[in-house]
Amino acid sequence: MNNKIESVFIEGEVNAEIVGRFKSRRLFSATENKILNVSAFQLGNDKEDQLKKRAIDQIVRFYNRFDSYFLKSENTTGLNVWFLEHFRINFKFIEQLKTLELREAFLAAHPDGRIVQSPPQKARVNSGKRILKEVFFIVQNSLSRSSKISGTALVHNEGGPDFSASELFGELTNHFPTFKVRSLFDLKRRLPKSSKFTGFLNSDALFFKTLLSPKTWFQVKRFRLGLDSIVNYIENESLNSFERELIQHLKAKKTYFTLMYLRYLSFQNFFINSKIESIILSDENSPQQKVIQYAARKTAVKVFAIQHGAIYNNHFGYTYGKYIHPPILPDVTFTWGEFYNEVLLKHGGYQAEQVKAVGSLRKSRTSTSGSTPKDNKSRVVLFATQPIPNETLRLQYLKDVFHCFLAVEAEYNYQLIIRPHPNEKDDQYFVNVANEVGFSNYSIERNVAMEDQFNTSDILITAYSTVGAEYVEYFKPIVVLDYLKEDIAGYVKEGVGIPVHNGNELMEVFERHVIDVDHQKYNKFISRFFHSADEKAADRILKILTDK
Repeated sequence: MNNKIESVFIEGEVNAEIVGRFKSRRLFSATENKILNVSAFQLGNDKEDQLKKRAIDQIVRFYNRFDSYFLKSENTTGLNVWFLEHFRINFKFIEQLKTLELREAFLAAHPDGRIVQSPPQKARVNSGKRILKEVFFIVQNSLSRSSKISGTALVHNEGGPDFSASELFGELTNHFPTFKVRSLFDLKRRLPKSSKFTGFLNSDALFFKTLLSPKTWFQVKRFRLGLDSIVNYIENESLNSFERELIQHLKAKKTYFTLMYLRYLSFQNFFINSKIESIILSDENSPQQKVIQYAARKTAVKVFAIQHGAIYNNHFGYTYGKYIHPPILPDVTFTWGEFYNEVLLKHGGYQAEQVKAVGSLRKSRTSTSGSTPKDNKSRVVLFATQPIPNETLRLQYLKDVFHCFLAVEAEYNYQLIIRPHPNEKDDQYFVNVANEVGFSNYSIERNVAMEDQFNTSDILITAYSTVGAEYVEYFKPIVVLDYLKEDIAGYVKEGVGIPVHNGNELMEVFERHVIDVDHQKYNKFISRFFHSADEKAADRILKILTDK
């Protein structure tokens, strides 16, 4: 009689429903779930890193092989669609490669095992209703009166990173007019308040005006034929299975690329008919901002960019160094410090004259050089979360943090505060995971000023959030969740981050009564990563703009 228990690997969300279907089996998933008795089965850190590099190299190799088709289309239409999809292509195919490798590894370890798919949750977005709402929003903004602008303009992405124009651009808002833009038909993102656009020239007004022009639709027809030509030419070549998947992915994006081309035309028309000489923008290499750059180049408008977040090797919004023909890049990118210049020059495909270290426009001097808890009974821990593209890793980090504080709260009195990333819109996600773990001693703070959180907290937890770099000046411990041993933001290498590679190491850190920091390394980090903290970043930018 065979009493061997079957092993089952659950792909997708692990919940009581899917677990209930496989009672009396040994259950595994990419993340551990102690409550539902599901064990983790994962690839080793080295294997994950190898897969990531392999996927990146294959993706770049594909484009380098066929770049003549994309460049020909760019010369004709002004837009290179590959670099609008570059970010998502990398994430999609890296995760796909990991999934295939994980399946093979699981079945090799459990030859009699099976893999089951957890049914995906139904999307709650009513697409039709949401699209109609956005159409009305566009028309409404197009009717808003606005003053004409000329010279240099700040391009502020309303509804993007959670900063107002004054917070993002600092003193520059006192010198240049602001142009408001937002992402078009991003159905997962809430529409910003229409009042944010009142009195401002905005991208919706440009877009609506372009839609009304008969010339636009002749241009769109030519653009779509050009997309078909790229696909047809490449499909007629000898392709491996990976390359065929890539071209099918691009083929499925035809409607999205058409929308981006309409956005491109709207900015091209605007620049031609305006007295704009240069623009300053942030998040410049995201798709909907990238089309603004293409339109600016076509009309000889200079583009300046300001660093808005951490830049590191294999950050798909910045590292184009392996491409034979990198995409267009800003005339100058103003970085926080010399470290980021080094990354862009070594890995990004940038030239020396295209990067200038000026400091952060958002950074101000802090009056504290370290602090102690308000009393001897509690320590406040700030957890700066992120929408990490690797959903498995994101969930594991969150679970381990909750498990850690659930385990130590009996002996230590910690207060955990979660500060979600601006793009993490759903607080219920954190609530659900906390409930699953059985942890309740936490709070979620979205609207508290970051400086106040820095002052009142005693320890920071992050993976690679920019918040970590800004926290350094407070000379307090920074715990870095780095399960893949990538040290993406460089906090560990620079000596300002305490690395943890699993849940047990995380618990060991928070069982310490004292967590020391190296003031010398902290000061060195501030100098290298922020150029200086003298609040003169805007003055340096203004001088560079004047000299040009």
